[in-house]
Amino acid sequence: MSDDLIKQWDEYVESMGSVMGEVEHMAQQMRDRIEELERDRDEAFNAAWRNGIAREKAQAKLAKAVEALREIITRWDTPAWKDVEATGSVINRARAVLAELEGKENE
Repeated sequence: MSDDLIKQWDEYVESMGSVMGEVEHMAQQMRDRIEELERDRDEAFNAAWRNGIAREKAQAKLAKAVEALREIITRWDTPAWKDVEATGSVINRARAVLAELEGKENE
């Protein structure tokens, strides 16, 4: 009887070994997937950060362009320059571009 119990115990321990091996394998797969998701999250965060920086730089450049157009209009929009046809078209073009940049195209 004790031999049968020992044999059953040994079989049980052996079967648990294969189950534990499967559990360890699944746990490793879960660790790998978590690491992959963390890498994806970090890459997405970094990309979003870089896009934010690029957007800020573009907005700063646009602000400089608007400022330059305003300066051109202010300096050249005088009675003396209005008589010069080429200058008048430059001012009109600068006004049009400025209005477009400021979202006031129909004014």
